[in-house]
Amino acid sequence: MAELISRLEQDLVQALKEKNEVRLRTLRLLKSSLEKEKIAQKQALNDEEVIKVIKREAKKRQEAIMSYQQAGRDELAENEQAELKELQTYLPEEMSEQEIRAIAEKVLTSQNFSQSDFGQVMKLVMAEAGGKADGKKVSAIVKELL
Repeated sequence: MAELISRLEQDLVQALKEKNEVRLRTLRLLKSSLEKEKIAQKQALNDEEVIKVIKREAKKRQEAIMSYQQAGRDELAENEQAELKELQTYLPEEMSEQEIRAIAEKVLTSQNFSQSDFGQVMKLVMAEAGGKADGKKVSAIVKELL
């Protein structure tokens, strides 16, 4: 079993004991999403796949926060913000822009890439970053450097 999943389950039990409603709700939703992903893949999830699911859930929360704020529903936005904060405790530290730039420059100097090789460069940079870099940031930096 993935280390993150066991940590999640321990935290879920702890939230139950502490009667922490926000944390409990967030962890239950996350556990449900992880189960759906496990069923879809027909195998147990590793930590990398768990992180992908957590990132997907965090992205949903960010989109909901923006929607609620635009609609003037501040209370709902605050609830989503609390859930997002909880999800972020399970995500690895994101790379800084300088670290991403260094990786992108290293990849670009390894071969002679042109603007048409954008997809290939993105794939190499994302693999080098190991899931610790935001795709939008990487895309912007690679476009700038090409």
